[in-house]
Amino acid sequence: MKNSIRTLSGNIAIYTDLDGTLLDEHGSIESVKSSIEIIKQAQLPLIFVTSKTYAEIEVLHTHLGMWGRMPFIVENGGAIYIPSSLFDAKMVSQSTGYKPTIDEHFLKITLGESYNTVRTALFQAAAKAGYNVKGIGDMSVDEFASYTGLSHDLAARAKQREYQEGYLIEKVDDKTAAYLRMEQCIRELGFDSTAGGGFYHIMKGGSKAKAVAMLQKLYKHINPSLRSIGFGDAMSDIEFLDVCDEGYLVTNPAKIRDVSEIPPGIVKMKESGPVAFNNVIHATLYEDRTNRHSN
Repeated sequence: MKNSIRTLSGNIAIYTDLDGTLLDEHGSIESVKSSIEIIKQAQLPLIFVTSKTYAEIEVLHTHLGMWGRMPFIVENGGAIYIPSSLFDAKMVSQSTGYKPTIDEHFLKITLGESYNTVRTALFQAAAKAGYNVKGIGDMSVDEFASYTGLSHDLAARAKQREYQEGYLIEKVDDKTAAYLRMEQCIRELGFDSTAGGGFYHIMKGGSKAKAVAMLQKLYKHINPSLRSIGFGDAMSDIEFLDVCDEGYLVTNPAKIRDVSEIPPGIVKMKESGPVAFNNVIHATLYEDRTNRHSN
């Protein structure tokens, strides 16, 4: 017997990290495209919750036929982009406490401090810590592409940052100790610090958890029974997974040290990102027709 999408699947919103979660180790989305088509067929919200920039998401959403149709969260919660046809701007403002800006495609809720403010704080923290640091903004497109393995076009898009800066600490033997010292100095300035994608990061004001909670509150205005499912692969994803009704922490060998302890409500998957995503989506959205007819 063939499987069929559950009639109640419209009560689910899916929030997912990208690198190491929805994207495989080569940065490809191909292995989850069939699951994404199922999600689109069921007309479910599929929301990317990522450190990537608006310009990077534009490419990925366009490739998947989602541009202007699905919300997304950029730069670790720096901003939320919501298709302008989805929610009324006044309702968004009343629900979130933030007045959105409006363009051709999206309502934009800005949560993070500006890139220039964050960059200034980065170098203040570095001076206090006694380190030399190099931000993504200090790299040429070619240098950044070489370091990350991105194509020239995607590297250029990844450098179009608005709310957070990635940086490297130069000429230190113990990078872990240096990062912990930088993190301390960054937090003393009132900013936030995390790591991912081969860089350390500084930001302020936004977070993945805050952005996900706002979006879920908005969706519940039109569907109070909506459940949320979240996917991530690193310690920086734990807080937003905990906001979701169901949170799945997928396996990423590169980040195994980061995920040894997790809250009890989050499921730690043995499978890697795309495999875990496919398995959970199929188990959630499909049921065996034989079982259904036997009830």
